[in-house]
Formats: sequence, structure tokens, C-alpha cells
Amino acid sequence: MPNRAACVDHLTAALATDPAGLAVLFCDLDGFKPVNDRLGHAAGDELLVAVADHLRADLREGDMVSRFGGDEFVIVTRGEDAVEVIASRIGALAARTLSAAGTEVRIGVSVGVAHAQPDDRTDDVLTRADMAMYEAKKSKAIGALSLAVA
Repeated sequence: MPNRAACVDHLTAALATDPAGLAVLFCDLDGFKPVNDRLGHAAGDELLVAVADHLRADLREGDMVSRFGGDEFVIVTRGEDAVEVIASRIGALAARTLSAAGTEVRIGVSVGVAHAQPDDRTDDVLTRADMAMYEAKKSKAIGALSLAVA
């Protein structure tokens, strides 16, 4: 899975090409730390892989999912209905029971969305998406998607 540096490079190139219709979804897992603490780091890693696999499924050409760090993922997408389609997939992920170390676990996902503006730099879009994610965390719930748009 691409890392933070690859995400930044991809977003920078996308902004330079054409910011129109470009959006960033900054995702943070809710309930990850208790899973990691209770079941161990190997179980936490297993959970991160399951989440990454789900987020990568059915990506459209040009979309990118990256692990930004810890339990944070960033999705860069483009298109009229792209945010709604991806948010629906993330909501389905949050509603699922996942497996970690042979134990069924539930998480939530807080997502901040930022739409690129004509003169945005990479940090501008990522910062707005990150701030929106923290706004979404105010209504976080295990088994649910919490979404805020910057």
C-alpha cells in the first residue's frame, strides 16, 4: 500500500494537472487502539490489512488509497459522485464485523473530506481534510461512518 510520501506525490501531481473535481478523504479508525491494546500489535496489524484491503477494493482508475500513518488512511479521488461512492464503501466497512487474532472486532471510521480549490497546494487540501476529520470525530461511533466536509 502506498505510504504518506507516495500520497503527497500523487496529490501534488493531481493538483498540478487539474484540481477540478479532486477530493481528499482523510480517514481515521475509531476503536483501533482498544483492539491493539487488548489483542496485541499483531492483531492490530491484521486489522489494518483488512481495512486496507477493503478500502482498495473496487478503486476507480486514478483513485489512490494510502496509509498515512498509524490508523489513518487518505484517499485521493476525482469525479462528480466519487466522494459519495467511497463514503458508502467506508460506511459498509464500518458496519462489518472484522477479524483480528481470531476475534471478531468492530470499528468506526471518521472521515474528513476536502474538495480541491483552483490555487490549492497539497498541504492546503490535506490540512482541510484533516481538520474535517477531527470535526467528524466529535460524532464518532463504533460500527458507523462519521463524515464531515471542509
